[in-house]
Amino acid sequence: MNKKEILLLHCHEIMCPRVLTFVFQELTYAFQERGYQVRQVHQLKDLHNDAIVFVGDGIRIPDVVQRLNQQAPDAIYVAWYWGKNKLGPHSRSADLKKLLHVHENFLDKQALPSHRAYFEEIAGLPNTAPLLLRAREHPDKIGTYRRVVDDNQRLDYCYMGWRYCPELVPQPTKYRGIYHGVQNHAEYWPYEKRRDVYLHSLCALGFQVEDNLVSKHVSQRIYEGLAYGCVVLTNSPAAVEQTDGIAVLVQTQQEVEQQIDYYKTHPVECQEKREAGYHFIKTRQGTNHDAIDVLLDKMHSTKIAF
Repeated sequence: MNKKEILLLHCHEIMCPRVLTFVFQELTYAFQERGYQVRQVHQLKDLHNDAIVFVGDGIRIPDVVQRLNQQAPDAIYVAWYWGKNKLGPHSRSADLKKLLHVHENFLDKQALPSHRAYFEEIAGLPNTAPLLLRAREHPDKIGTYRRVVDDNQRLDYCYMGWRYCPELVPQPTKYRGIYHGVQNHAEYWPYEKRRDVYLHSLCALGFQVEDNLVSKHVSQRIYEGLAYGCVVLTNSPAAVEQTDGIAVLVQTQQEVEQQIDYYKTHPVECQEKREAGYHFIKTRQGTNHDAIDVLLDKMHSTKIAF
């Protein structure tokens, strides 16, 4: 497939939630590394046919499909949760010639009542794919970054993202770490800062929200921690399973502290865990290069790429 322009759309008619904007930006960085042009656009008139357009679910007009067909009918639209309840009665996603439905990688699609109707609606469609949340890193760079080993600079643990499981965070009087759990998406740290924190940290706390636990969805922080050499401690059995047992299951503050103590005093086992994480990320869909390949392969197999 020739290199189309990658457009990230956020406009009055189709808004992209702030957190999804971050997801799209980090995902499409892999396209940039492959030589694609990636551009953010804020008006429908900026769309064109020779583009792959990433769109959110903040649809504010009843005739959204008609408007896209008027402006760029041959563009490929990668649409986040575009079910009937978002499009309204006057638009049908099937009327877009080249549409790829994308969604979170729920392994149990019936677990959340709020999502069942959407997954039932797209169940029989060929043009669907999970949007994998992975590390924003080129596979060739995994394991090449210098980790901080100086005890005066090294952290016992880190956590960065939405505020989950503060009750599991180690006691600050006994352990040195960062818990940047936010309740405002504007306070998310940029990728480069997160990477630097991981490289300073022995363990990464891969905490997951309840919805992710029941749906068996594994978020990006699990893969980021492994990508930069951390021992990932998580409250998610699905994260342990989906990382071939490399992530470590913890369910109490005491268990978190016990695992930190163990890996602080067992450097050989810690290095083995680190190397297993690097290998997993490089070979088992651990980066956003793998995530975009899932999308490109589906575009190709369903003929919407042409």
